[in-house]
Amino acid sequence: MQKIHIGQQIKNHLKESGQSVTWLARQLNCERTKIYRLFRTPYIDTDILFTVSKILKYDFFVQYSRRLSETLSASFFAHIFTKLTTKVCVFSNSIFLLGNEELAIFAI
Repeated sequence: MQKIHIGQQIKNHLKESGQSVTWLARQLNCERTKIYRLFRTPYIDTDILFTVSKILKYDFFVQYSRRLSETLSASFFAHIFTKLTTKVCVFSNSIFLLGNEELAIFAI
């Protein structure tokens, strides 16, 4: 799974919003050079990310939530799959795992 480069995400969203680096620097009360540095930063303080999210009216945290959800789902699926090792059936848009008097169904 590819890591999130939050500085690049902010840069992309700022460009999509039609606002300038100067505008964002004014909103954050800082120099433009700090904004360019922010664009190169793969990680960011959560308070700053929260402020940038409010200013740009975009929830940058959702990217992390989505990634966490995908990771947890994959981990859970792998755990269930190893516990139910008797039969695996794929039908329509579902996976059926059968074993030891248990049935697990997953939509795919």
